[in-house]
Amino acid sequence: MRWKTSSNHTQTLAAHCLSRFEEAVPVLERAIQVPDVSRGAVDHALAAFSGFMQLGDTFSMLGHVDRSISSYDQGLQIQIQALNNTYYYPCLRLTHGRKVLQVRPVIDWDKGKAVTFLLESLGETQHNCDDVLAIYVGDNVMPQIVLFALREVNKGCGILVSPVPKETNAVYSLRDLSEVMEFLTSLAGWKSNIQGR
Repeated sequence: MRWKTSSNHTQTLAAHCLSRFEEAVPVLERAIQVPDVSRGAVDHALAAFSGFMQLGDTFSMLGHVDRSISSYDQGLQIQIQALNNTYYYPCLRLTHGRKVLQVRPVIDWDKGKAVTFLLESLGETQHNCDDVLAIYVGDNVMPQIVLFALREVNKGCGILVSPVPKETNAVYSLRDLSEVMEFLTSLAGWKSNIQGR
């Protein structure tokens, strides 16, 4: 692709000029302006995204954390623009998590269906389906669909991890990651004891 060559030249130039901040940053900033993202072409968006990532890396190496984060944010906005284009990506949809951009296929699937699928798959590989127990551990309010799926098959429970009490449909709660580790270690020890009998 045409944009890849210019991106490689930009990286080489940035590396060469890194010791001279005043020269490297303006060159990178000009390189970002070259691709016309507003025209909607995916290759232009990818070139601009690559440029913002390189600029963010350069600012980061120079210790300019705020400017680095700003460059990464601008690159993320371009990525969102490009991926939201249903003409180029009709089978994808974007969702936003905490500081996360999730790119998902457009299919009828959710966490509840994933849990049900895993339980059914594990049950099929076991001689006794009753040997399967799902434990869903999370640090936010448990997704209702997962808890519903666990109750529906009666083969698991939800555990909320939170230092303060929260309204939840989870059956149990733990205060922090050290308690989660203690719980999982105890669970592994319990399983080893049972298998040793």
